[in-house]
Amino acid sequence: MEMTFVGDLVMESGKTWKEENLEKTHNIPIGSLVEVKRSEYSDPCEGVRLHVITHGRDCDGTPLYWLGVAGEPHSNGGYSEDSLEVIAPPTDDILVEVEAGRKRQEEYTAMMFRHLLKERT
Repeated sequence: MEMTFVGDLVMESGKTWKEENLEKTHNIPIGSLVEVKRSEYSDPCEGVRLHVITHGRDCDGTPLYWLGVAGEPHSNGGYSEDSLEVIAPPTDDILVEVEAGRKRQEEYTAMMFRHLLKERT
């Protein structure tokens, strides 16, 4: 039996599932305060309010959102738009904090990469 990746399924439009998903945009701006909605799946973050830190996509092209505390370097990701409720739009102050956290995350990642390379040599 041959397996088919869901993203390769051809839809009525003639495009694959993934092609259709890649055309979708992220509708919740970075910096927005959101609340994780109750879902049919158990989510330890249910009811928690966090900021959208970055946008990403699932392997099938579905737009996803990474959440965290503005200004902090770490985020929790993979939330779909329908699992989030927008509480407040981004403000200029929050966007500055989100960018500062992103830079700290890049610095941390670079430091860890250098450390791993050093261990291998």
